[in-house]
Amino acid sequence: MAFARTPPHRINPWIRNSRLGDLYLSALRSRRTSIVRILELLLGTQLHCAIPRRIYIPHPFGIVVGQHCKLGEEITLMQQVTLG
Repeated sequence: MAFARTPPHRINPWIRNSRLGDLYLSALRSRRTSIVRILELLLGTQLHCAIPRRIYIPHPFGIVVGQHCKLGEEITLMQQVTLG
């Protein structure tokens, strides 16, 4: 119950400083759907395209990339981005 009452501005630095963005990308690449769904719910991030080898997501909040988007090899996605 204490987690539900914690204000978002207290949780965001913890999520940002942890490696949840990297965990999300590695779970997407290895097709671990249960972990991906939990992280999508927590972060609000959905990537439905082919994931490039070198992608950097410093703030993995509110990112949506459509299925028909083609991302380059070295890309940085910032928060609150919608593509496609």
